[in-house]
Amino acid sequence: RAFRDFPGQVDSDAIVMTTTALRNAVMCHPQERNTAGRVFGGVLMRRALELAYATAYAFGGGEPRLLELERVEFIRPVDVGSLLALTSLVTRAEQPPTPDLEPIVHVHVQAANWRPRIRESVLANTFTFVFALPGAPRKIKTVVPSNRLEAELQVRASRFYKPS
Repeated sequence: RAFRDFPGQVDSDAIVMTTTALRNAVMCHPQERNTAGRVFGGVLMRRALELAYATAYAFGGGEPRLLELERVEFIRPVDVGSLLALTSLVTRAEQPPTPDLEPIVHVHVQAANWRPRIRESVLANTFTFVFALPGAPRKIKTVVPSNRLEAELQVRASRFYKPS
C-alpha cells in the first residue's frame, strides 16, 4: 500500500514522472465568481496550490514550504457550475549538493474544465510551483519523464527557477 500511495518514498534512486500524479475534481460555485460571472482566478490558484502542496508532501515525505509560484497560464475562463479537474505532477526534484541546503521540488498542475454531459474536457489553466522540503526524511528521488510532453515540462522547470 505504501508503494501505491507514496511512490516518491519507495527505496530506489529514480521515479517515473507519471507515478507522482495526484488528481482532484471540484465543483465551481456561484460564490466564487468574479465581476464577469466566471470563476475568480484566485480560487483556481488556491485549488492548484492545495493540490501541488499535497503532491510535494506525498512525494518527499517532509512538509513542503512554498518558494515560488513559477508560472501561471490562464488559457480559458472557467464557468460557474463547471466541474474543474485538477491534475498534478512532480516535474523535477533537486537534491542539494550539501546537506545544509533543502531539496527542491517543482510541481506542475493542470486545470481542465469538464462538461460530462457533452463529454468534453478543455484545458483551462496551468500552474507551476516550486517547494523546498525541509526535514525530508530520506533522499529525494530523480524524476524521469516517460514521454515528450513530460520531458518538455522538466526542461521548462530547470530553465525558470534559479535558487539564490
